[in-house]
Amino acid sequence: SQAGEEARQAAGTLFSFWAKGDELGMAQFCISLEKWDREALTGLFDQAVTLLRDALALQTGAEAGGPPVVQALAQRPRKALLAAVGVLESLRSAAGFNVGSGHLCGALCAGLSQAGQ
Repeated sequence: SQAGEEARQAAGTLFSFWAKGDELGMAQFCISLEKWDREALTGLFDQAVTLLRDALALQTGAEAGGPPVVQALAQRPRKALLAAVGVLESLRSAAGFNVGSGHLCGALCAGLSQAGQ
């Protein structure tokens, strides 16, 4: 679906900033997501978790491949990847409790920044 493809691309963009440690780029990108509704953001969170799980699988010896962003993520410490999964899963849960898009996007940026340290 178009929404799924948009979420997949957005997750890739988000993690291309995160994998490089580009906090300013990530913050600006998160601000651009504030116009997304909660359902679209939930799709983004799901796609992001999938990318992180693919990167974790790559770290544990899964066959190399997948998009460049997954390979870049696999270079990050395992602890950072697991922390990022936790951030995304908690945001997905919050989205189900009527938390506004702006708050979700702010928490996304802050949470990933902290997870990456």
